[in-house]
Amino acid sequence: MPQEFVIVVLDDNEGDRRGVADALRTHFAGVLIHEVADVPAMRTALATYSPNLVVSDMHVPPYTGTQVIEQVSHTGVPVVAMSGVSSTYGRSRYLEAVAAGAVSYIDKPETYADEVWQAKLVSVVTLAVSTSKQRDRHMEGVEQRLRAIHASMREFLDARKAVDAQADYAAADRGQIKDQVDTAVALLSARVDAVDAATKENVAALTQYRKIAGWLIVAIATAMINQWASKYFDATPKEAAATIQQAAPAKRLQPGTPQGGQ
Repeated sequence: MPQEFVIVVLDDNEGDRRGVADALRTHFAGVLIHEVADVPAMRTALATYSPNLVVSDMHVPPYTGTQVIEQVSHTGVPVVAMSGVSSTYGRSRYLEAVAAGAVSYIDKPETYADEVWQAKLVSVVTLAVSTSKQRDRHMEGVEQRLRAIHASMREFLDARKAVDAQADYAAADRGQIKDQVDTAVALLSARVDAVDAATKENVAALTQYRKIAGWLIVAIATAMINQWASKYFDATPKEAAATIQQAAPAKRLQPGTPQGGQ
């Protein structure tokens, strides 16, 4: 493991805590080991040392069962759970610990000098560290994907703003065009109304002119008839005879032609 690797050992029993810490120091040279006896001290160690791994007992008063594991796992730091319960209940304890968020589980030994138990501790811790690294790489990948998604969303939002702006401009243009069309229609309607009014006035005037012309024709004809009638009927007999004789001159007799056609 790298020298900057930090492990926090949480156990309220000093003997158990020291036994686990010594075994870790023996097999993981250069790793920083910090021992804490309760959950508040564990929180302080998490904030101070930013550990890569926590090895914790499952019973640290006032917490019991999986409560301690949940307290640690909620911080995001990988947890290896321990318990002093006999191996008869080891399987159920393992399942409880994993369900609470632990990456692995190990029973406490009768003696911490037990080489088999120490080998098991090394295996469990190594697996936890490997799992932690895989999780870190996975989280880095997730973070990169999230950043890419965020960038894509930002580009999408910028493009959407541009489209909305163009739509607003288009709507404004449509509004201006509509106003212009409405104005033109109103002007054309006014012109049509004016032409209709002028046409009606012209028709009325023409009708009046026709009536006047008719009256004039009648008056002129009447005057001419009266003049002609007075010329023939209002004159004296002698004047009328002279007028008729002028209108139809008499036949002149040729010399030597007998009267009466003889």
